[in-house]
Amino acid sequence: MRKYLWAVAAAALAVSLSVGVATATAGGGNSANAKACQKGGWMNLLGTNGPFSSEEACVSYAAQGGTFVTGTGVFTIKLVVNTQDGTGSSTQAFNFTATPGFGLTSFSLIDDNAGPGIDTRQSAATTGSNTVVGLTPAGWILADISCVTNVGASATTSLSGASATVILAAGGNATCTFTYSQVA
Repeated sequence: MRKYLWAVAAAALAVSLSVGVATATAGGGNSANAKACQKGGWMNLLGTNGPFSSEEACVSYAAQGGTFVTGTGVFTIKLVVNTQDGTGSSTQAFNFTATPGFGLTSFSLIDDNAGPGIDTRQSAATTGSNTVVGLTPAGWILADISCVTNVGASATTSLSGASATVILAAGGNATCTFTYSQVA
């Protein structure tokens, strides 16, 4: 009986090991694309439904065989606030307008230090020129606009015009940060 139990245990172990090996070596739906999502790469990629909300969403999309969209770029707007109390957190909504190529012609951002989300707007912008303009609310001044781009994009900013204009090539990406300071 002991020989039988050992044989069953050894067979079960062999089955479990072979299943584990198959799972570990399987590439998934699109493992190369899933790897592209990691380490912040998801912020520069677009699925067929637009930009991804997180690394996990990008990896899941890629693992299910999703492919990334070309012919568009990624244009991200970030909001940073400098408050008088020094917290860098405010419930003030900051409104923006954008050219149609940005994807949305108007949107609002709030920097409440709750993490990424409502202080960032990412868009699957069309190639070519796209402009976003910040509308400064009462009690605030626009202190700075800065942009970071990859080789597929270029950016110009106008502090007096409260605007950032990005020219995107296919696959290009740009992130522009609007920094507002609270006034007395």
